[in-house]
Amino acid sequence: MAVPTLPRRGEDAIRTPERDPDPEIEPDLDVSIVIPCLDEEGTIAGCVAEARGAIERNRLRGDVIVVDNGSTDRSAELAAAAGATVVVEPRRGYGRAYLTGLDVARGRFVLLGDGDATYDFDELPRFLDAMNDGADLVLGSRIRGRIMPGAMPWHHRWIGNPALTGLLNLLFRTRVSDAHCGLRMVRRSALRRMELRSTGMEFASEMVIKAKRAGLRIAERPITYSARPDGSRSKLRSLPDGLRHVVYLLAWAPTWVFLAPAAAMLAAAGVATGWGPAPGDVVAGSLLGAAGGVIAQSVIWLRVYRSVADDRNERARWRVRRAVSPGGVAGVIAVAAALGAFAVALVDHGHRFRLMSEDARGGFALLALVVCLLAALVFGLGVRWFADRTAGRA
Repeated sequence: MAVPTLPRRGEDAIRTPERDPDPEIEPDLDVSIVIPCLDEEGTIAGCVAEARGAIERNRLRGDVIVVDNGSTDRSAELAAAAGATVVVEPRRGYGRAYLTGLDVARGRFVLLGDGDATYDFDELPRFLDAMNDGADLVLGSRIRGRIMPGAMPWHHRWIGNPALTGLLNLLFRTRVSDAHCGLRMVRRSALRRMELRSTGMEFASEMVIKAKRAGLRIAERPITYSARPDGSRSKLRSLPDGLRHVVYLLAWAPTWVFLAPAAAMLAAAGVATGWGPAPGDVVAGSLLGAAGGVIAQSVIWLRVYRSVADDRNERARWRVRRAVSPGGVAGVIAVAAALGAFAVALVDHGHRFRLMSEDARGGFALLALVVCLLAALVFGLGVRWFADRTAGRA
């Protein structure tokens, strides 16, 4: 096999991406290793050296790309001095850094790994073996491999990661053990079919979801996950990033996941509220109607969120910001308040005379509608917040 071609050393290797690659162009390297970097001064040089060594020892033609994601320390300088091609991406985001790195990668296969020394780039041959066996996306599995002492907080190991991976497997019928492992390899020819867009931590989930939806073959390889060296700080925010993953998974979930329980609840609510023989049936029916309505409309808002989360869909962001305007919010609150007051009056009137009267039934139905209106307001404000937060990043 030919002697590997590696990038030159020095600060002249630092550059800003100028164009997106043409997916039709045949890659001219065997492998590219892409490493996102944000203030990893203490570890990035060692990671680059390890990645270059893995390429050399396996006699591959390859390059190492470090995507500097707005570091305030000497990370970019040290990565370039260690032999990496450093690409500057000032727009923050884990997914954004990877999207930029994938845009400039020239390898037939692309290995993705963090620059904090928690992953071993010498795992490269095992990932290539899986690719040669026909895989399009190969995930490292810390769960099936080895997690070193102190490498993963207990709530990530036993709660967060199993819950998110389990939800992904349930919704999309995947069979992976560690959907959010940071060491993974993707076939360059598969990237166009995956159409990756996410700029945040949910990028890890997006890769698995879109690979599955595109009919690509997903494989796993057990790996060793090491503890961070002293001074290295995790960029993961457990609760916000975890919730963002959940919302993203639900946004891409099949529609029946929501509509089936919503339809059952609404049907039961109609029966209980309209024909229930006991006073408690009316109350239970209103609660079921409210819950079913909230679940049904969540489908709409999750689809809107999905459009907004598309990194290139500025039009969707504009429409959300216009729809969920201060005037619109005030209007929904006013309508909900008026309907709520009317509903309370009806319920009170029915209670004074006979709880099972038509007035009481109508009042409870209106209260369920008020709950749905307020839930729609909360959903809309959440999507509006996300649209504002991501505006101008495309």
